[in-house]
Amino acid sequence: MLYRTVCVFAITLIWFITVCQTASFSEIIMKQNNEVTVNKVDVKLTIKVETNSVIATLLFVNNSNDTVYIDKINGCLSGSIKNNVFRISCDGTELPYTGKYYKRRAPGPNDIVKLLPAQSISTSVILNEAYGFLPGHHTYTVTYDAFHQVLLAGSPGLLELKSNKVTFNYKLKDVKSDR
Repeated sequence: MLYRTVCVFAITLIWFITVCQTASFSEIIMKQNNEVTVNKVDVKLTIKVETNSVIATLLFVNNSNDTVYIDKINGCLSGSIKNNVFRISCDGTELPYTGKYYKRRAPGPNDIVKLLPAQSISTSVILNEAYGFLPGHHTYTVTYDAFHQVLLAGSPGLLELKSNKVTFNYKLKDVKSDR
């Protein structure tokens, strides 16, 4: 009987995690005055491959009726990647993040960007400066997936932003074969 209960619980938990991970875009869940509010922020990812660069452009759009906040570091709003916020894979294997991790304090008012309802903000970063692409010609898939710590009306909360999935081809020259 205990075994059956544990199995049912495990299957239910796996189903719940799968459903949560397949949500198409992002939602913010905040506790304010014992109420849970859900706000919609869409993240549109586009990829442009140039000769030696894979450029990712992120467009954050506040589709809610409330003001939301984007963490400047995890949103790559400085034009550089300072955390492992992209999921890039090739043939089912995730590429390693080769960029630096930056230790920092909890984000304060100067570390976030306020997005009013219907407002958007865009940024571009070079993915191959922070991820280990494979030598040769490969097909990759990439998504943006990051948590943003925010403070709203004195209550801490987490904003998880996920983008659409983009597939692209990229050829990285093998340094050894070019000699």
